[in-house]
Amino acid sequence: MAPSVFISILVVAWALRIFMHATNMVIAMDFEAKALQESEWWSSYSNDTSIHPEWRGIKCNNGGSVTEINMSGFNLGDNNLITSVITKALGNSKNLSELDLSNDTFVGPIPSALGLLTNLSNLDFSYNEINGSIVSERGMLKKLLVLKLEHNKLDGPIPSSLGHLTSLTKLCLNSKQMSSSIPLEIGNMKDLKPFSLKYNKLIGPIPSPLGHLTNLTELDLDSNQMNKIPFHQK
Repeated sequence: MAPSVFISILVVAWALRIFMHATNMVIAMDFEAKALQESEWWSSYSNDTSIHPEWRGIKCNNGGSVTEINMSGFNLGDNNLITSVITKALGNSKNLSELDLSNDTFVGPIPSALGLLTNLSNLDFSYNEINGSIVSERGMLKKLLVLKLEHNKLDGPIPSSLGHLTSLTKLCLNSKQMSSSIPLEIGNMKDLKPFSLKYNKLIGPIPSPLGHLTNLTELDLDSNQMNKIPFHQK
């Protein structure tokens, strides 16, 4: 085979590969837009064929895929709705890195479908009426840097699975009902800086693995029933 013919075949194959990749991206973006439109939060944009920066509370990357959603303060306030949106719409937003649903009067438990959003780096559900326990799916969000669940009505223990979130730099679990003790696995969060557990009903000693958190700038345990014997950082 002549070199020029071989080079031509390579160029055609390369161009075809780029075309197929671009086509798949467009299909994925259209599917993402459709999923968001079918939720009540963005149903008013049903005439748009793709996601635009003008969509309420949404930021996209250069490819048109959703990277940030900030619906804070919109009083969305229906747990069935939030479960549906996270399961059917946000679960298709594979590039979503920031989700802020604070100050939205949500009630009920945290949707387990949050575990689908594996690229999240910032999750804020603070200042709602969320109850129930923090289920193990939170431990699937390995890229989380910030987790804010304060000022809700969460109860039950702090799950040991949170110890899998080793990239966390900020963890706020201020509530009024969380009980049991601090799990030893929290000591795996070596990058943690602010760590607040105030206004809970935690008991027992401060676990010694917290001494591994050498980057801590704040440890707030006010209004708990713990035996606050100082621990030694290593």
